[in-house]
Amino acid sequence: APIASGMTVEFWADAGPDSGGTLACTTSTVTALLPGECELVPCEWHPAPTDGEHLVYVVVDPENTELECFDQNNWATFQALCESLG
Repeated sequence: APIASGMTVEFWADAGPDSGGTLACTTSTVTALLPGECELVPCEWHPAPTDGEHLVYVVVDPENTELECFDQNNWATFQALCESLG
């Protein structure tokens, strides 16, 4: 069965939510997703940092509201390079 649209997605800066990270922004999915599918979700980080690289943690369904057979894959990380535009 698909996961319904409207699933919460959180972006955390420099550490995960259980390790002292800073919540950068929160958004939601807009389509229903079948197992193995993915969706790009926009999330604006305000105020955006301007001081180099940050490790960003992405957490889907942070409150574990969706019943899943395997929810250990509801997070990922990526490096973001933040620079001043001015």
